[in-house]
Amino acid sequence: NTEGRVQSITEDLHGKLWVGTDGAGVLRLDTASHKYQTLNKKDGMTSDSIASITTDDEGYIWTATANSLTKINPNTVEVVQNYSEENGLPSHEFMRNAIFKDNGGTLYIGSTKGLISFKPGSIKQGATLSPAIVTDVFVFNEKVMQSNAPQIDKGHIAHYLFSHTDSMISFDFTTINFQQRRTNTFAYMLENFDGDWITHPGQTRATYTNLDAGDYVFKVTSADEKGKKHKQVAHLSISITPPLSQTWWAYTLYWLLALTGAAFAIRFYVLKINQRKLNELVEIRTQELQQANRAKTDFLANMSHELRTPLNAIIGFSKHLTRKIGDNDDEKIKLALESIHRNGIHLLNIINDILDIAKIETGKLEMSIMECNLVLIIEQLVNDLKPKASEKNLLIIAPQQYSVKSIYADPVRLKQILHNLLSNAIKYTEKGQINVKIARHTEKEVEYCRIEIHDTGIGIKKEDQSKLFKRFEQFDSTTKHHKGFGTGLGLALVHSFCQAHHGWVEFESQYGKGSTFTAVLPICERQEQL
Repeated sequence: NTEGRVQSITEDLHGKLWVGTDGAGVLRLDTASHKYQTLNKKDGMTSDSIASITTDDEGYIWTATANSLTKINPNTVEVVQNYSEENGLPSHEFMRNAIFKDNGGTLYIGSTKGLISFKPGSIKQGATLSPAIVTDVFVFNEKVMQSNAPQIDKGHIAHYLFSHTDSMISFDFTTINFQQRRTNTFAYMLENFDGDWITHPGQTRATYTNLDAGDYVFKVTSADEKGKKHKQVAHLSISITPPLSQTWWAYTLYWLLALTGAAFAIRFYVLKINQRKLNELVEIRTQELQQANRAKTDFLANMSHELRTPLNAIIGFSKHLTRKIGDNDDEKIKLALESIHRNGIHLLNIINDILDIAKIETGKLEMSIMECNLVLIIEQLVNDLKPKASEKNLLIIAPQQYSVKSIYADPVRLKQILHNLLSNAIKYTEKGQINVKIARHTEKEVEYCRIEIHDTGIGIKKEDQSKLFKRFEQFDSTTKHHKGFGTGLGLALVHSFCQAHHGWVEFESQYGKGSTFTAVLPICERQEQL
């Protein structure tokens, strides 16, 4: 489960293979058992990228990495020591496979700053650590203590008192070190704040900000390259006084405020119970209203069914009698029969609209989706409504080109949508023409057919446009009470039928100049149904 490219290979004195990789550190391979051990940054290596590897005369493994020269004990598979510029090397970066051991045991290693040569046996290990001492204390980088003769802790702990406003406290420390080290390594911690020792090579100052009020002890000691700490630790204790908000009398005030808050909480609880009772009452009233609305819907549906039967009879008989009357018969009777037939058809359409509304409200509107010939449906509707438009000297212009010739829809509902839009255009247009256009539209990877009906009629005021698709709304005062101007259900049904097809209806209108209504319906059948 290791990932890394092989860079260099060496064999130790016991016949084990040591493989330096780029990315996986060092692998020790036992050729007899085919088992291997890894040694990487988690085990003390400074890098997992190994440039070269070799074995010295004493059997130690030496690796040149991207950050240091590392000595490894082959028996324990542990890092003995890492060497870098801090130990006197001219460079800590080494070339790939640029390593050689001569017959005298001298190692030659190529670095980015030249060739390095040394005898491994001549390097002294385990230089003696010197104890750490605290030299100065700072608040906002201003010295508050200067030790003329820094003392190593021998049981006495110096104590310092700070205010809570002293939000940045720093400790300087050092060690008396006469060895040839370029940097010293320290480990420090602040008891009651730090969870563990903090180690930073070369750092001689520790800074803490925004400490809470309380007692703390600062500890510091020296450490070697492996992180082993000196047994002698320097101590310094500090106390931070609390702000006024954390004194005893402040807590007394808090108790008083808490009691006041409890009183308000009890009051709020009582109000909440009353609110809950009120909500329950509102829920009961809402259910009663919903029940009344369902009763109204059922009444409209039943009434519509009851009225359709006699209306169909009236329409049928009036049509039959109109055909029986000849040209020489009484003209008044003929006109009366035609009026009966026309108004019967109009009333039947209103009842059908009411029945559709009832179905929509109860969720019982059924859709029968199939492929519809859009060209045929539009041409039939235009031909059916031309006589009505001719009475007002209006011209209905059908599409010259059909970018969409068929769509998947309920043919009955599709005809109702187009019939209502065309009828409204004729009703509210006194002069000019009515244009029907077809366009293809893609939105969110779904193809739609846009059926646009534009008229040159009276238009719609801006303040009336928000209630355009509401049921039983007739907002134009000039036509509201005129004969033949409907009940305000047409556009509401158009809106509901378009939504049932997973489409929508759009409109643009300028008062006094005309309106454009567009039914946007999907061309292909959708899988889900509303």
